[in-house]
Amino acid sequence: MMLTDSKIKAAKAQDKRYHLIDGDGLILEVMTSGRKYWRYRYTADGKRSKITIGEYPIVGLGDARVKKEEMRARVKTGLSPLPDESPAGNSFADVASEWLKKAEAKSRSEKEKYNTRRRLELHGGPRFAVLLRILKGAGHV
Repeated sequence: MMLTDSKIKAAKAQDKRYHLIDGDGLILEVMTSGRKYWRYRYTADGKRSKITIGEYPIVGLGDARVKKEEMRARVKTGLSPLPDESPAGNSFADVASEWLKKAEAKSRSEKEKYNTRRRLELHGGPRFAVLLRILKGAGHV
């Protein structure tokens, strides 16, 4: 059953936080402090995730549903639920590429360059290692 404004207003703080479910992944999380947050739950790449839409009453029920539908449409097409809001040139790939160029320019030998890249691959996590391979293949680093 979908939420109504009166149900949301009637939700009071308890000893533990709890959820009121609206449907299609939209939930209202009621905190122990009494604050209420809209969250969108979704599954991408086999992983369940949750993202905050906003705080009630600043973000009303109708606005939360609209935002949820926008996010849901993005997830269905395989994209992140949040639109890419990074200005041109400030994506993670651009920043990582620039940092690597600077780090490699400071390197005194080919071995030091290799070690810098290798440390990032090993300790930056698998997604970062894939990003480095993509950047290298595209000629960015």
